[in-house]
Amino acid sequence: MFVYRALKALPLVVDNGGQATRDLIHVDDIVEGLMRCATSGSAGEVYNLASGVETSILELAEAINRKTGNLAGVDFGPPRDWDRSGRRYGDPGKANRVLGFSCAIDLDAGLDRTIAWTRDNLALIDSCVERHRDQLTDAA
Repeated sequence: MFVYRALKALPLVVDNGGQATRDLIHVDDIVEGLMRCATSGSAGEVYNLASGVETSILELAEAINRKTGNLAGVDFGPPRDWDRSGRRYGDPGKANRVLGFSCAIDLDAGLDRTIAWTRDNLALIDSCVERHRDQLTDAA
């Protein structure tokens, strides 16, 4: 949603000051990790398919605005009553040791790819947003 809104020159809405963090991983890396789990992992074991890099939601929003040239900035919203997620990032050590898995696409490159894909598919995304507008609170 951040990339879509940025490409539409809309402000990115960041809840609770954007202090929550996530471990962001590109879909291509997830697919590679899942394939390694299936082919090299052990049944019943748990592997963190993660970058190990903690990124705040505010940092993410600012990076997307910078990369898309969105001058609309960030709008700060209140904390969401139901959201208690805080800091979330993983330790990829076991996945690296056991599966030989590590992220090949860092956040910067992943954002470039995601922004390019979204630009290339903007008409399709717009049509989906319109078709479901009655279900959306503030998509565009």
